[in-house]
Amino acid sequence: MVLLLSCKKNEINGNQFASNFLAGSSTFVNNGTYPKLYTCDSTGISPTLRWEGAP
Repeated sequence: MVLLLSCKKNEINGNQFASNFLAGSSTFVNNGTYPKLYTCDSTGISPTLRWEGAP
């Protein structure tokens, strides 16, 4: 699963800044289900996540 977020921020003087944030995990499969291992009904452990471009 890959999550892509983008933010756009305006300053008071009109200058614009763009920021891209990308988060993903090898734990998930595209269009797949959330693995039960990572739910409250199982161990409740957190999946491995990776990110880049954090604000």
